[in-house]
Amino acid sequence: MTWTVGRRIALALAIELVLLIVVAVVGGGALGRSAAAYERALTVRRTTVAPAIRAESEVRGANVEQLRFLLSGDERYERRRDSITAVARGLAQAVSDTVRTPEARERWARTIALLVQWNDAATQTSAASKAKDQATVLRIRATKLEPLVQSIDSLVRVGILEQQREGEAEAEVGRSTASDARGAVMLVALLAIIVGTVAAFFLSRSITRPLQATATGIASSSAQILTATTEQAAGTNETMAAVTETVATVDEVAQTAVQSTQRARAVADAAQRAAEGGRAGRKAVDDAVNAMRLVQTQVEAMATGIVALAEQAQSIGEITTAVSEIAEQTKLLALNAAVESTRAGEHGRGFALVAAEIKTLAGEAKESTVQVRRLLSDIQRSTSAVVMATEQGTKQTAAAVRQVNQAGEVIAQLATVADEAAQAAAQIVASAGQQALGMEQIRQAIANIHDATQQNLTATKQTEAAAQDLNSLGTRLVGMVGARKSA
Repeated sequence: MTWTVGRRIALALAIELVLLIVVAVVGGGALGRSAAAYERALTVRRTTVAPAIRAESEVRGANVEQLRFLLSGDERYERRRDSITAVARGLAQAVSDTVRTPEARERWARTIALLVQWNDAATQTSAASKAKDQATVLRIRATKLEPLVQSIDSLVRVGILEQQREGEAEAEVGRSTASDARGAVMLVALLAIIVGTVAAFFLSRSITRPLQATATGIASSSAQILTATTEQAAGTNETMAAVTETVATVDEVAQTAVQSTQRARAVADAAQRAAEGGRAGRKAVDDAVNAMRLVQTQVEAMATGIVALAEQAQSIGEITTAVSEIAEQTKLLALNAAVESTRAGEHGRGFALVAAEIKTLAGEAKESTVQVRRLLSDIQRSTSAVVMATEQGTKQTAAAVRQVNQAGEVIAQLATVADEAAQAAAQIVASAGQQALGMEQIRQAIANIHDATQQNLTATKQTEAAAQDLNSLGTRLVGMVGARKSA
């Protein structure tokens, strides 16, 4: 069985309790005997001495009532005498019943007999007094009443003294018993003190030594706990500062995410506009291609007309010279038209200008009919050149159409890319919105972590305070049990 501190303290209390029980038993027994002796002494006084003293007083009272009757002749005193005498006999009988020794009982029996004789003599005296026989009254009183009163008084006094001595003897027994009890109690108490002191010394040693080791361990552990708690509090403070910085950083990132979302939305709008512009450019290219094809058709028709004009010029010899000049001018205008067509690209405005100039030259040709003959040869040459230029213009127009088609394809690809960019921008806007929402959730989570860290910091400070209290209590406990800390 392990003797724990509680069991050792319980053992010490049990030993003290046993010693107290022994003291109580010894003292109780002695006090009981002493109380019994005093009770017997009181019983003697109550049952014998007091009734005997009262009986003596009643005898004297009866004698007084007898004298009053003799002096006054009043029968009330006679009746009182008889009553008091009866009381005296009863008291004497009670004392006789309670005394212990035969001698005492015999003495009280003689007292009762004398009381009867005295009462008879008193009755005779009363009768003589009623008969006015004073001589008889004096004789009976002198020969019977007075001697009987003296004898009764002597016997009662002897009985009272005897019972008083008996009461004193019982009281002495009680005093002796009380003295013996006091000595026994003091002896047992001294023994209990010695045994209790020895037991307390050994139990104290058996308790304080483990307590010293435990208190030292508690003090050391509490100091280590205090150190660890202090370090934890410092770490928590650093964590709190880091979390605060993280909260600020997350707030900045969240604001940046919102700005990124707005910028991505702006990029998506621009991409959408670019896609729409690409589609418009594609339509413009298609229109330009159609216009160039129309110009090509017109140029081919012009070439056909010029060929027909050359054939007619051959039959018109008279105006060969003028036609030749017109053809020369037409050649120049055709060249200019080709140049303008090359410069203008899809618009073909130069062809309108060339057509206007041709119309003007036609008017001049009409006015210069006279000169046609001179110009016929030139027209023939010019017609050949125009036919060649027209063929080149047709080829160049076809090449321009191909280039415009290629440009249209590029613009279509750009429009497709713009559409894809618009779709990607829309996806970026959605992702940026989700990112902003996620950053808001992260910010909220960091805020919760901040609050939890704050609570943890508060709890750590409370733990540090509790560790300080524990360290203080451990130090006080070490001081109480008398432990020695090594330096």
